[in-house]
Amino acid sequence: GVSGDPAWPAFLDRLDGLCAALAGAALRRAWAAGRGKTWRPGLCFSTQDWLDRTALQPDQVLLFQRLCAMAVEGGDLTAQAEGWQVIVSPSTPQNLDRELSALIDTQPAFRPELTLLAQAVDALPDVLCGRTQGVELLFDNPEVSLQALYGDAPLAGCFNRLAGDLLAADLAGGPVSVLEIGAGSGATTAALLPQLPPGSRYHFTDISQAFLDQAARRFAATSGIDFTTGLLDISQPAPAEQAGRRDLVVAANVLHATADLKAALEQAVRRLKPGGRLLLLEVTRRRRRFDLVFGLTPGWWAFSDRDLRPDHALLAPADWRALLTDLGLEVLAILPEDLAGDLPDQSVILAAKPVVKAPEKAVDKAVDKDLLPGRWLVTGPGAPALQAATPGSDLLLASDLEALRARLADPDLQARGLLYLATAGQASSPEDGEVRQPEQEAETADDGLALLTPVLQAAQALMASDKSLPLWIVTQGGAPDALSGHQTSAAALWGLGRTFAREAPGNRGGVIDLAPASAWAGQLAAFA
Repeated sequence: GVSGDPAWPAFLDRLDGLCAALAGAALRRAWAAGRGKTWRPGLCFSTQDWLDRTALQPDQVLLFQRLCAMAVEGGDLTAQAEGWQVIVSPSTPQNLDRELSALIDTQPAFRPELTLLAQAVDALPDVLCGRTQGVELLFDNPEVSLQALYGDAPLAGCFNRLAGDLLAADLAGGPVSVLEIGAGSGATTAALLPQLPPGSRYHFTDISQAFLDQAARRFAATSGIDFTTGLLDISQPAPAEQAGRRDLVVAANVLHATADLKAALEQAVRRLKPGGRLLLLEVTRRRRRFDLVFGLTPGWWAFSDRDLRPDHALLAPADWRALLTDLGLEVLAILPEDLAGDLPDQSVILAAKPVVKAPEKAVDKAVDKDLLPGRWLVTGPGAPALQAATPGSDLLLASDLEALRARLADPDLQARGLLYLATAGQASSPEDGEVRQPEQEAETADDGLALLTPVLQAAQALMASDKSLPLWIVTQGGAPDALSGHQTSAAALWGLGRTFAREAPGNRGGVIDLAPASAWAGQLAAFA
């Protein structure tokens, strides 16, 4: 198993205390820069004072108020009814620098994170007044790379490995389809890819094309894995073609940066198959160092779901459990159980989307011949699955074209119609945000022709017979998607169905498109 260093909790507690003093010192410097006046004991101010009399930007108010709260916790300020009062002057920058250096000496592996912390504190006055964008510190920093922060840092490395171990223990064995949301630097990706069975598909997404390009160079050649990338904003509704496609959805330290956490989770869960897994890595303990660093970015303060998150982006483990349960998921694990242990402050969460079970009466009906009343002649790639799912139905299976012709030549054939059950062609649907290359579009066209040819042959066989059976072509996820405008390869069958209805009115049936990732039997019961 993955374990941390027993010295880490005490080290991080000491760092948290130092961060309160660093917040007070940053406020003093920002006040002096904006007002040109001395920060002294007895000084009183409010948020409105800073907005009116300093260069505090309205979009930095939440960061400012969090700095004040930290300074109160550190004893530099006291809270009043309409603001704050300075109690003592903060420690000098020299003293704080020495204390930070002493901390680095005790845990050298944390040097990149503490270097970034020192840079963030230095930048705070300029960020508050709008002279500097905090995101530049994280994403364009020559001294501290994102890999050092999210992949190589001691805690980050442990939690990525913990996620990989948890995934490996949960996998059933066969290939899986994975979507990672907000994958960023790929630190978590690197921990998960080796755990996946050969033949798995991994779709790496982010809102930044730069991260996608970097990931393509780093991971595209991963042996045995079909690795793709695409732009994805999880706050936007999922196209219909993406619903129910994934065995696993991964989100590492990204969902807290959405405006509506519940809505973002719903979009992630919508992409899961029944029984699929949701794997999350999240900071689940409020620590001042996170506010001082990530609080410089807009995403840290993007939350607008004040009923769920009234004053902070982060949720505690118990809150995550309640939220996921409220969304209908089964929480399988939240690790570690003790946030104050040797792996502090963060959690790896694994939850499962339930497998929807039919009510008892529906189960009984599934083996009753009335599920598809009367006798149906069925053919096509989906026919064996329908027969297996409806053992009590009166179906005549034609496993291939020759078997279909033989059935149609039977003078005693009695059937309500001919069902051609085509495959969905969903493997050819583009991934979330994937930009298709010309050769991929050619492959999609070939897929459409491969689906079209056997259906056309079945239609011709029916027309050549003396049977006036309606032909129903059944696809799954094949209709043009109204949300995205994308047409899957199975959409070609819709054109064939319309043409056949005009050319052979005596065999006129129609085309039915079933929802993606759903069972044939239940949906066809409604049709019948």
